[in-house]
Amino acid sequence: MLHRLCNSLCILSLVFSGVGSASAVPLYNITDLGTLGGVLSFASDINNSGQVVGEARDASNHTRAFLYSNGTMIDLGTIGGDPNHSESFAYGINTDGQVVGYTLVQEGNMPPTYAFLYDHGDLINLGTLPGTSYTNSMAHAINDSAQVVGVSLMGSSGGRPIYHAFLYINGTMTDLGAPVAFPSSVPYAINNNGQVVGSMTNNTSNITHAFFYNNGSMIDMGTLPGDTLSEAVAINNNGQVVGTSSATNQHAFLYANGTMTGLGTLTGFSRSFARDINNGGKIVGDVATADFSTRRAVLYSGGTITDLNSLINPDLGWSLGRADAINDSGWIVGTGQHNGNTRAFLLIPIPEPSTFALLGIGALGLFTYAWRRRKELHNQHSTILAIIVVLIAGSARADVFNMGGTRDPVTGTWTGLASLEFVTIDDPGNVADTSGYGSVPYVYQMRSSGGGHHT
Repeated sequence: MLHRLCNSLCILSLVFSGVGSASAVPLYNITDLGTLGGVLSFASDINNSGQVVGEARDASNHTRAFLYSNGTMIDLGTIGGDPNHSESFAYGINTDGQVVGYTLVQEGNMPPTYAFLYDHGDLINLGTLPGTSYTNSMAHAINDSAQVVGVSLMGSSGGRPIYHAFLYINGTMTDLGAPVAFPSSVPYAINNNGQVVGSMTNNTSNITHAFFYNNGSMIDMGTLPGDTLSEAVAINNNGQVVGTSSATNQHAFLYANGTMTGLGTLTGFSRSFARDINNGGKIVGDVATADFSTRRAVLYSGGTITDLNSLINPDLGWSLGRADAINDSGWIVGTGQHNGNTRAFLLIPIPEPSTFALLGIGALGLFTYAWRRRKELHNQHSTILAIIVVLIAGSARADVFNMGGTRDPVTGTWTGLASLEFVTIDDPGNVADTSGYGSVPYVYQMRSSGGGHHT
């Protein structure tokens, strides 16, 4: 009896150790964020609460900034002009749910754009930098201290606009300036330390370089070897920066500790773009063929680049073309084709199985119990009852492991038998999940040969 029990426990150890050593790259559930009544949507950013911002078409085919929260997409509206001739775009969101972007009013030869801050129902016009006669500004990012970065149009040179990066704090907009060699500056991101990254341009030479702004100083980050152009688009709270360096083709890069490193691309794709980095150092972006005819959303993690299309259920009609943002939980948003429609998506990683340390403790307890009751187990029918509740992500399964017993050689029946059976007790699912890879809770129950079971 004890020999059989030991064998069963050993089998369980091998099975669960195999499950615990699953691939470090998780699969993902995918959600179509929908639209505001039209046919298109694009996701731009996600915060650590899982709120998403971007833009979507409404029923009248107008483009509107949206906030997606708890399964609902809301229209953030527009500022100024006739709403029927205005559009809005949302680019950034912080932990508090404050959103930044801009409104475009389609009127005149030079339509005005208004940088906005959406603060829990209020849409605030941030205005423009002092000293400009133009009414054009755009907000690109916001940190958890509600510091906003964006651009204000200051003039033109060589037929091209000159923008200045601004920092907006508590109602005051400050010009971040630009080096003499690169008089036009555009910021794309700000971290919680107030460090800003973006691009700066020389309108005469048409050269654009990534910049890093910290404590009043704007630093030229340069390019990857052999490239001439670069832009930085995201920075985490550790000061790690991602962006793109280019000459003929674009190359995704990571900038850390003063060094710019290329991130590579997938086989068959000559262009790569890094678009966001979380505080754990995971990077998202996309790769493209030379003619941009094919694009793939990708994840850079641990020195490896992975096509996100390979991490979702392939039967759901999705082609993920671009990943724009990732939060600290690894949730990813971007844009892809879903059954032929351009849609914003949300990817949520399915947790890997645990190491089952708790199961090992429970198995030891079963062994000790069986040892003490060995004479009773030998002479009479008994049942070992255990309740081990473990959440496992994966497809449903039912397996039975013999936990000991005595088999009658004539009738073939077993007595004193207990078995550990995996039974799916409940699968509530997720109303927003259409991936087919939904997390399913399992209850592990002991079932005796007498037919009774306990959960």
